[in-house]
Amino acid sequence: TDLKEKVGQIANFIINRPYDKNLVINLETDKIDKVILNKTIKKVLKSNEKAIKDYTSGKENALFFLIGQVVKSLDKKIDMKILKTELIKLIKQ
Repeated sequence: TDLKEKVGQIANFIINRPYDKNLVINLETDKIDKVILNKTIKKVLKSNEKAIKDYTSGKENALFFLIGQVVKSLDKKIDMKILKTELIKLIKQ
């Protein structure tokens, strides 16, 4: 029961903690040149051929892996819809 009590205290804290009015979440994305984006995608695709095969054989998670690799390479907050569209377009070429 000691563990249940601790879990209950933690849950109670999370649910009832005061709202932080100063909390700011930045949802803006960085602007990126499409040429740079496409070069980065091509570089990631070249070094991750297995993920491409996995994606083209129906494994959707492979696409998310590739998206993550592109974001990691760019080190910027970019629009995921644009990235996903460009990535799929280049995979299908």
